[in-house]
Amino acid sequence: MAKSDEEEKRERLELLKMKQGIISESEIIPEEQEEKPAPAPLTFKQKIANFFYYHKWHLLFGAAAACLLTFMIVQTFSRDTPDIKVLLIETVRGSGLSSRTTQVERALEQYCPDFNLDGKVHVGVTGINLGVVETDGQYYITQMMTFDMELTGDSCIVVSDKGFYDYMLNEVGANNNAFLTINGGYSVPVAETALGEKLQEFPEDAYVYFIKLGRETTLVQNSEQVLDAILAK
Repeated sequence: MAKSDEEEKRERLELLKMKQGIISESEIIPEEQEEKPAPAPLTFKQKIANFFYYHKWHLLFGAAAACLLTFMIVQTFSRDTPDIKVLLIETVRGSGLSSRTTQVERALEQYCPDFNLDGKVHVGVTGINLGVVETDGQYYITQMMTFDMELTGDSCIVVSDKGFYDYMLNEVGANNNAFLTINGGYSVPVAETALGEKLQEFPEDAYVYFIKLGRETTLVQNSEQVLDAILAK
């Protein structure tokens, strides 16, 4: 758009004032704006660095989730299927009986056939501490939940202390029919079984029980066979 004569005169006058130092800036004459050079394109390495910088938290959370998922999958498919299941229970607080799972597993595996024919013998032993009290908080809840879950499962052989029989009757509400009679009683001392020779420095107050809650599964039948083996001292 062409400028009028009046506008040109005002601009010339403003320019003259600027040259004479009367004014330093003019509101009439627009300043020439310098064009900024366009940014140089990023290299491949710079693009990768920028991507990791702006998405580092997403990548970290994604990697953590992938590691957790991988761990769960490996645990699921690498876990041995037990030939029998056994409960190792302490009802007296601090006896330490329930922490002897590995020791009991290795001892029982010497008397357990490879029932599931997977090429290896594995006795699954679950340790449970029933000597806990409600003030133990989350540990108490975990132990009670584990006991309830395992009691209704296929775990028939129980290695526990003398208080287990009373606990089953008084706390669980079971009756004598829940126990298989062993040598005329409801339990037999571990020391009087073949396990007594295998379990070194084992608590003296340890007994073998066999509980049957009406389920007649393959694991129950297998457990009876192992019980017969350890009683044949």
